[in-house]
Amino acid sequence: MKTTSRSLLLDTIRGVAVVLMLFFHFSYDLWLFKLADISINNFFWFYLPRLIVFLFLFSVGVSLWTVHTPKRNDKKIWQRFFKLSGLAIVISVSTYVMFPKTWIYLGTIHCIALCSLIMSYLVPYRKILIALIIFILATYFAFDLTTSKLAFIPHVKSMDFIPVYPWIWVVALGILLAPLVMQVKGKPNPVLRILSFLSRHSLKIYLLHQPLFYGVLWVIVANSSTK
Repeated sequence: MKTTSRSLLLDTIRGVAVVLMLFFHFSYDLWLFKLADISINNFFWFYLPRLIVFLFLFSVGVSLWTVHTPKRNDKKIWQRFFKLSGLAIVISVSTYVMFPKTWIYLGTIHCIALCSLIMSYLVPYRKILIALIIFILATYFAFDLTTSKLAFIPHVKSMDFIPVYPWIWVVALGILLAPLVMQVKGKPNPVLRILSFLSRHSLKIYLLHQPLFYGVLWVIVANSSTK
């Protein structure tokens, strides 16, 4: 049975993802501008962004289940796809202009747009979702693709590289576990209210936070260099 009201657990998961994203990107920008001595390539900084992507894509899967259960909503599928695709194009163009050597051609928004389109049509097929998860994880580790350097994808050192394969398995997992996630409700405490707010505005925050962080730090560095 479909649950229409918001899930406290879903909002918490997505809210935590937003907090971790803000922390990671601000720390990265401090390192980029040489304002902080951070070992950005160590174990923690390597897996933190991957955890963030996992939480976001899992939330995407849960959200797809809530929209397309018990009946698929074709109108919302294409509205969402065109909206996210438009944002993805803006991200690609703007990063290519600003950072041509590390521009984003297959980033988080690109991945969410494609995964949402594909997985919206697979929401009711649990056996297919399970088989997809098993196939992706088995082939990914069996062929040692853990570096995400797939032979059929042109190698560009991108600031944000999230290919549909293998990440689509996380969306599938979110769809499978959505009925359990959506059952978790209750009255949130002040911390959970903040996470819920961040969750509801996650896309806006995703789009705006990096230009804000980068712009502020650029101004600080520019002003300090002129003194």
